[in-house]
Amino acid sequence: MIDSIYVNDVSILSYNPAPVLSGDFKIQPSICEVGVQKEGIIFFPAVTADPNGNIIQDGTIIRIRLHMTNGKDYCTKGYKLLMNAVFVSTITFTDP
Repeated sequence: MIDSIYVNDVSILSYNPAPVLSGDFKIQPSICEVGVQKEGIIFFPAVTADPNGNIIQDGTIIRIRLHMTNGKDYCTKGYKLLMNAVFVSTITFTDP
């Protein structure tokens, strides 16, 4: 199960204002089954900042890390933020 999401190694809950999750990321914890694809959108409201005050804006490279209840992490490639949103498609969980 996905129990937390990190953006650029910062918990999504630490951003201000908090990003809006949709799709398969909307409800935490989220069940992950082997071979089942997950996708979602993370929307950053205007002037969203990390705890250090860095503003997340269009053009920012976003790396998403999904933390699982079993202690494993799954990372995405870097996505460029466009129109204050990043769309994550086709994350498929596999057996280690």
